[in-house]
Amino acid sequence: MAQQVSTVQSRIRTADALISDAAADIGGIWPRASAWMLRIALEESLRELWQAASPGMARVSLRAQLLVLPMFIGDDAAGEARLLWSELSHTAHHHDYVLAPTVEELRRWENAVRRVADAVDQRRKRPLTPSPVSTPTL
Repeated sequence: MAQQVSTVQSRIRTADALISDAAADIGGIWPRASAWMLRIALEESLRELWQAASPGMARVSLRAQLLVLPMFIGDDAAGEARLLWSELSHTAHHHDYVLAPTVEELRRWENAVRRVADAVDQRRKRPLTPSPVSTPTL
């Protein structure tokens, strides 16, 4: 039986196909379409984490989710996720005065989405309780 491809991996593959076949006849929309696919993959990865770890988190804003993310996947991966979501959100929206992302930028973001998705997958395989948060003593 074939292994089912996750929604996250499916979105990443779609973005990869758009980036790889940049000469395809889809006009000049492929860079932003790729950015949208990568952003959707990132958001779906977080949705899967919250579904497993803390279903209530799925009801709060994505900004709030990104704020508590370090407790679940660590500071490095969470920091990368926050920066990535911000860059992809800005890039995905068309602005007349901003150039579309380059293939190199899209590949860098694709690799970053893969790293964050891997961090989420690793976390989902462990007991899903938040990491202890250190509180400063007075």
